[in-house]
Amino acid sequence: MPCFERFLAKLDENGIIAADNMLEPEVVRPYAEAYRAAVRAVTSLQSVLLPIGHGVELSCVWRAAPAIGGL
Repeated sequence: MPCFERFLAKLDENGIIAADNMLEPEVVRPYAEAYRAAVRAVTSLQSVLLPIGHGVELSCVWRAAPAIGGL
């Protein structure tokens, strides 16, 4: 968490964070869940948990684009 908090403000538009070991080993799962909750609380990030390997949380700085033509 300290690393995430330090570099979050430095991420540019479309910056990507990849966090490994989100599902395994089970002993770290409470820390992984705390990390995922913190990441998902940041409104400028879009995140997804990918079930590859031991689980990868992939997050991207993604701000809403302005509506085009009323879409």
